[in-house]
Amino acid sequence: MINGATDEKLTYGEIAQEAMNLALSLVKLGVRRGDVVAICSENRREYWSTVVGVICAGGVVTTINTIYTKDELKHVMDISKPKYVFCSPFSYKAQGKNFSTIQYIKKL
Repeated sequence: MINGATDEKLTYGEIAQEAMNLALSLVKLGVRRGDVVAICSENRREYWSTVVGVICAGGVVTTINTIYTKDELKHVMDISKPKYVFCSPFSYKAQGKNFSTIQYIKKL
């Protein structure tokens, strides 16, 4: 894969290694088969490693739009009820307060 903005190259092997490292960490954290894990991030290199890592850990991925309003975010979260949320720094600045009010999230 090539990042069009930075020309950074990322091989599928690198994605696979990052994904497996993440999967092992998620299992240690307590992610179990069928647990929903949300990803709230703009397009960035870590996105695909995170998606694949969650799947390898047995989790189910749901994506969250980085520009949802508080009500939109709550609505989507109430449907999917993720136990864990991955946020990019940008997304955390934009949505961190909103995520912190949701009781069923174990780890942000």
